Amino acid sequence: MRSFTKKKIYLGIETTTNKFMVVAGNEKEVSGKKIIHGERHSELLIPGIEEVLNMSGISGQDLLAVGVGRGPGSFTGIRIGISTGITISQILNIPLYGISAMDIAGKKNRHPVIKAFRDKYYYARYNEAGIRETPYMIIDELEKEKLGGIPVNMSEKFFLRKIDNMYKNNTDGDWRNIEPIYVMKTVYKTKN
Repeated sequence: MRSFTKKKIYLGIETTTNKFMVVAGNEKEVSGKKIIHGERHSELLIPGIEEVLNMSGISGQDLLAVGVGRGPGSFTGIRIGISTGITISQILNIPLYGISAMDIAGKKNRHPVIKAFRDKYYYARYNEAGIRETPYMIIDELEKEKLGGIPVNMSEKFFLRKIDNMYKNNTDGDWRNIEPIYVMKTVYKTKN
């Protein structure tokens, strides 16, 4: 993978599912990436970032902006990714952008789904213009099949292009304005 000059590279952190990604590059190409499977986000994220930066031949000082996945997805994964992004943004004084893989997928497909747990999926319906029409929700396998839910597959290149687009359009990159998307489906049982 190729090295980039100072201030021409973005860092992407997507930790909302059990398969999480760290990627560095620009709007045209990826300079380093690491895909990690499992639920050890807090253990593996920082070493993954270091590995991707080393792979890219850059240091944190070379970063232009950071993008983090904001959900929907794992409550803990979202928090770990966003808090890591906030720390990097504050230390380097660079913009931090919150990115929803589901909202990006909704631009191309009306019924995106993201694997949640067991036979459950995160879901929202989008119109032809890519605007979300429903709240984010959790559905089961049967509902997914009935709706024709298409699994979200966030590519590292697309993630970097989204960061680049937000940066070039002067999107608010203030870490204080990152809003995580938490979707909870809790069943409360009352004692009789």
